[in-house]
Amino acid sequence: MRRLASRLSTPLETLLLDMPALAENRIGASNVRQVSVWRPTDVPPENLPLIVCLAAYLSSGPSLTGWRNFGESIPERLDRLYEQGTLEPAVVVFVDSFNRLGGNQFVNSPIIGKWTDALADDLIPAIEHRYGCGGPGLRGLFGHSSGGYGALYNLALRPDVWSAAASHAGDCGFDLVYRPELPKAVRTLASFEGDIEEFLRAFWLKEKPKGEEVSTLMMLAMAASYDPVDENGGPIIRLPVSLDACEMIESRWAKWLAYDPLSFAAAQAEALSSSKLIYVDCGRQDEFNILYGSRRLNRILETAGAPIIYEEFDGGHGTIGPRYEVSLPKLISSLMRVSNPLETVQN
Repeated sequence: MRRLASRLSTPLETLLLDMPALAENRIGASNVRQVSVWRPTDVPPENLPLIVCLAAYLSSGPSLTGWRNFGESIPERLDRLYEQGTLEPAVVVFVDSFNRLGGNQFVNSPIIGKWTDALADDLIPAIEHRYGCGGPGLRGLFGHSSGGYGALYNLALRPDVWSAAASHAGDCGFDLVYRPELPKAVRTLASFEGDIEEFLRAFWLKEKPKGEEVSTLMMLAMAASYDPVDENGGPIIRLPVSLDACEMIESRWAKWLAYDPLSFAAAQAEALSSSKLIYVDCGRQDEFNILYGSRRLNRILETAGAPIIYEEFDGGHGTIGPRYEVSLPKLISSLMRVSNPLETVQN
């Protein structure tokens, strides 16, 4: 049965925020971003935990908060959990992160924009000044797919800002996640003689791009995130394979692998171990093979003594909605406690 109206009982507040860290980018993306804020109206926002939702690739804040014909949006789910008493109060922020490459990994890129800096140095101060929420030890991130990746990456790179993260099927194990997609990109770009700009023009003129075209766009977004600078120091989008024989260019691929959670989790083990909670889950039927990288990541974090909760569930890459009911109460609860996060969030 089609739903006729939203079940959202807590009105969202929508803001337009200038995020200067995004101003310098090569794809014409605006640094003024729409931000939606969910918070309970029966308690003051001051001193509440501040949670930032990072969208999956090809998604964005407005799509996560908008009306859905079936199921629940994330704000609707937050409403229900809060009304049921299973979710402690918090301020939850959704930011528009879409761009001409279909999204981003929330890293600093001269092509897409400095998203790590924008979240920490632009978004957080603006929200905390307006609502009085958050502050040291009270800031967390969560997301699905690219958003889950971004949550882990920013927790590892900016432990001075973020204290906890939840990653649902976040990109992990790049050898299994991305390498199978690269031949599709080479095939698609061959129709444009390798001209990426021509491909992008043609892509956005289509009403319904084909699957391999979407996969190609995604690989270009990854290239713009992980290897955006050429040997001469200039911003560039290029794949880590040759465009004739799809041979791996190891020097470029190494730059991608440096962004793999399997790499930065080990490099930033001390920072991650000092966090309050790292929640990671993945479906056993994940179509992008993220399950196997997630299992490896769990071993790395457990060995490092990080406060990791790792779970698997029956489902694929897109069956994430109900998992927020597991992660978000744990995430918010962990931020509100000073010590022993695993003792308090696993029950």
